[in-house]
Amino acid sequence: MKSEELKQLGLELVCGPVPGRHVYLWYGNPNALLPLLPEGLVESLDITRLMACEERLPTASREARRRIDKALRARLQGLASQLAKENCRQILVVTGTELIARYGVGLVPFYDEYVSDKTMVILIAYQVADSSPVLENLPDFTTLAPDATYRYIRSVLESEDAVVSNEEE
Repeated sequence: MKSEELKQLGLELVCGPVPGRHVYLWYGNPNALLPLLPEGLVESLDITRLMACEERLPTASREARRRIDKALRARLQGLASQLAKENCRQILVVTGTELIARYGVGLVPFYDEYVSDKTMVILIAYQVADSSPVLENLPDFTTLAPDATYRYIRSVLESEDAVVSNEEE
């Protein structure tokens, strides 16, 4: 999907429900995404902030995955419930997706609890450039797969068309 198609879909959502399950992956600069979305419909969810209320994520991946899934479901249920009461539409822009990829959480909570013909989810996967300061500070024995989050989310999306590409890139 091209960014202009995503923009058009957002405009359609402003006018009324849009049939289908709308979960998309934005790979790149989120500052380029926000101007494409209609004002008044955008809500943000940062998974790292959501999990900050946890005392500590456990070291066991299975337990961390369970906790993230549970926290996501609770937050998404709350958002969906509020939207249903107010009969509103919403575009949820999700950051902190590195936790989803790291612990293999999957996108089931989004599909089960939030996605409808009145809602849309856009998951942000940041692009790590070769010149990123993050890479400079890593010890020699550590490697970072800069596109690991992107690859993981892409693999669990329902459709290849759910990856949004910016024509300028």
